[in-house]
Amino acid sequence: MPPEPVRLTEWTTSTVACDLATVRLLQDRFRAQVSPAREQVPGALPRWDVRAGGVVGVVRTDRGTVVVRPRIPVANVLYLAGAGEHRWGESVGLAMQDELHTALARLFVLVTQRTLADGVLRGYREKQDDLPTVRGRIDIAEQVRRRPGVALPLAVRYQEHDEDVVENRTLKAAATALHRLGIDDPEVRRGLRRIQLTLADVAPLDAPGASNRVVWSRLNERYRPAVALAQLVLDGSGIDLSAGSTSALSLTLSMPAVFEGFLERVLGPRLRSRGGTVTAQASAWSLDVAGKVPLRPDLVWHDADVPRAVVDAKYQSTGPQATHGDNVYQLLAYCTALGLSEGHLVYAHSVGETPSPVQVVHDGPVIHTHALDLGTTPSEILRQVDHVAESIAGRASRAARPA
Repeated sequence: MPPEPVRLTEWTTSTVACDLATVRLLQDRFRAQVSPAREQVPGALPRWDVRAGGVVGVVRTDRGTVVVRPRIPVANVLYLAGAGEHRWGESVGLAMQDELHTALARLFVLVTQRTLADGVLRGYREKQDDLPTVRGRIDIAEQVRRRPGVALPLAVRYQEHDEDVVENRTLKAAATALHRLGIDDPEVRRGLRRIQLTLADVAPLDAPGASNRVVWSRLNERYRPAVALAQLVLDGSGIDLSAGSTSALSLTLSMPAVFEGFLERVLGPRLRSRGGTVTAQASAWSLDVAGKVPLRPDLVWHDADVPRAVVDAKYQSTGPQATHGDNVYQLLAYCTALGLSEGHLVYAHSVGETPSPVQVVHDGPVIHTHALDLGTTPSEILRQVDHVAESIAGRASRAARPA
């Protein structure tokens, strides 16, 4: 009989009993801090004090299951991951779900079934084959390479119009990954199976690469919300994940990455609407003259090559105080390289006070801090983002340091 699942909450410390393979999984997959518990039970599994990190979701192995719940409502996690741009309105109804993978699977089923109810998308794709008659055009180079001097069969290339397109392959791959994960909700399992059956004639998704990129147009736009969810599932799925000698299935999200992506999608456009350009994960600047110390701030608002503001996202456990000094050092480097007199830290937390601005000595830059409470409603989160954008824009006129 498999052991009871290990259930944790993001950024909290719990005492759990598990084997060493599960400890390695907690450390490697969930970035958890693990230490032996003070009290042990003779003859039982070792007990460990585990502080979960910023990765949430589930990993199932043949030795057991680990679940880490987010510290904010699951509906808000899904909202942040989609930044409200994919019309995932059903996420509001998932607020009572305390496990991310079940909520995400249910949302995927709802959105995908609604999409497929309007008809399975068909499209043209180029196909290569060997046929006894001409279809499309003869691939002369391939024919000569493989069968010089032989008339039949013919190497041909032609356009096939069917359901086997990358959009459907992506949906099928996500449904398969979620079904293999073993979602407990029977209604969700049935929905995943219906999606797989609807797309039964669709081939497996290719290995990651350019061949899986979707080109959006008015013909496939209705698929965008479902495909965005499917890509979120596939990015977080470790179908071939191995924890030591233990095979595993997983669906996890890195909350720091989710928060950074959210700011890019919602704060970036609000700054861009005030003029200039916003570049995410900007790599055009270095700290040293020789360019051997590259920098990669989360957001740079600039006019051509002239920076107006630099912003870095910080998703932290109990407010910004604990590591605020390290974050200030990082922003100091960004401001120095970009020639700015002010920089901005945006924290995701709902506990503790936001630190006051830091004035660096010797007329150095001022590092401003902003906080977003991610535990409130989506509309209130956006209101907070508007306030941050106004604050950054209001200070941008003073941000360029004099030469």
